[in-house]
Amino acid sequence: MINKILSLILGAIAIIGIPALFGGIFQNDQFRKKLKPALEKEANKTLSDLKIKNASTSLEKLDATISGIALDEESRENARNTVDNLNGIRVKKEDNLIKVINQLNIAKVEKNITFSGLVDNKASTYSNSISENLNGYTLQHDSLREEEYVLKSDYLDNPSFGKWVTKFIAAPGDRSINVVGQDITLTGQATANVEKKWLSDLSFLGFQPISQLEKIQPTIGNLKITKQNFKVIASGDVSENYPVNKLDTKWDKSITTSPFTEVSKVAKGGAFFAFIGNYFKNEGDRSLELKGNNIHLSGYATPFMNQRWMRNLNSLGFNTKNNLELFPSPLHFPNYKVMSNLSEVELKRVSNALTGCDIYFDLGKSDVREDQLYKVETIATIIKSTKNNANFALGGHTDSTGNAEFNKKLSSDRAQSVINLLKQKGINPKSLSIVTFGSTKSSSSGDPEKDRKVQTLIK
Repeated sequence: MINKILSLILGAIAIIGIPALFGGIFQNDQFRKKLKPALEKEANKTLSDLKIKNASTSLEKLDATISGIALDEESRENARNTVDNLNGIRVKKEDNLIKVINQLNIAKVEKNITFSGLVDNKASTYSNSISENLNGYTLQHDSLREEEYVLKSDYLDNPSFGKWVTKFIAAPGDRSINVVGQDITLTGQATANVEKKWLSDLSFLGFQPISQLEKIQPTIGNLKITKQNFKVIASGDVSENYPVNKLDTKWDKSITTSPFTEVSKVAKGGAFFAFIGNYFKNEGDRSLELKGNNIHLSGYATPFMNQRWMRNLNSLGFNTKNNLELFPSPLHFPNYKVMSNLSEVELKRVSNALTGCDIYFDLGKSDVREDQLYKVETIATIIKSTKNNANFALGGHTDSTGNAEFNKKLSSDRAQSVINLLKQKGINPKSLSIVTFGSTKSSSSGDPEKDRKVQTLIK
């Protein structure tokens, strides 16, 4: 302390001389005009030499208040000590107003995330706002300090930056960000497109981004949707911007998203989601598997469904692998759920009884042949045995002769002919309905005569 006082006196003598000292070092005139400017100039030069930006010194008698911006805490303390050691100047700790540039590091290793660095006194609020959106990770904040002498950063306090950090850290793989002032360095892995977007986002937020990211190839997105017994399950790995919300909210979903996964552009469009909705809304079990532009269909369908779906997918530009098993109607699907109020035993009995009751027709005709009338009698007896607890569909078929419009009408006329006869035998017409199948290849023998028929099916 004595040495410091002597230093202050000798410094004053060197600048204003002994006569001024004897007259009072701190006479306002002498101090203001000679001593104060000289000491402040020397202190400012010293601070500038120590790389303190915007250096400034203010003297009150021989006590100095210093300010500016230092790179780190060590530089800040070194600046105070150096100026304090100058002849004629004293800098108390509380008079060191030099700010330190904020430094923030967030690193993820597997499921552990560590926050470290030195930030302004909003640090806890800032780190907690990010942590709230990082579920499933172990978070450590012990190495993150907040001090009032840290330069406030509007960039770090921006909520948009917090959202960006959350996405960056949550991306697959180990990664980190290191922020020093406006400079931000990224490490980890990323695809070229994702890296470009991240750097663009950071520039927009006011940062000067530096990429040390390792480039990786994107993963091709995949989506699998399966419908079985009226339950639909969707799974897969898609891009983070994939509109999963466009899938039916009633479906079970186990879909993961990643910024490094790319999904075909057409698979994200409204037309594709309209196709998916129609594909699974229709009766029957089926599945869809999507990978890139390749799509695989399997399950049950009618010829009309199949034709419409293939037309839709071709127009969208997909490469389609079609393994759909075709049936004349949903009533023919192996897992068709009968809506009639029959027990399983009764249902099996009636179904077996109707097997062999197909009514055959002559080419281009809709009148029931004489040799087929006994089958109408059998069908009427079977229907009556259900005691009005079942409904039935009369399905008309044709062979491949004639055009589609003609065959559709012929199918309907044949079914109507059978219904008219059943009504004559006392069957309630409200329990009967017509299904038109048109041209089908239902006979395993390949005999076209076997395709000109009406089937009776339980609804």
